[in-house]
Amino acid sequence: MPFLALRPGSFVRLKGQPLDLPDFVLVDFGYRTCRIRQQSWGAQIYLRVPLTNLAVPTGTVVFPEAIESARQY
Repeated sequence: MPFLALRPGSFVRLKGQPLDLPDFVLVDFGYRTCRIRQQSWGAQIYLRVPLTNLAVPTGTVVFPEAIESARQY
């Protein structure tokens, strides 16, 4: 199961969020839900969404050995 470290102030994306929509800022979170908002919104405007609606980022894992071998070329 993927692990996602959440901290207030972190940028998060929703599952299925269009690429042209900016990331949301995590306001706070509880056991099952979190509050997120856009930076352009007022401080009192937010969405409450289930934690399961947050997208877990998928990235490429780069090992230090791969970086060193790439530098040789």
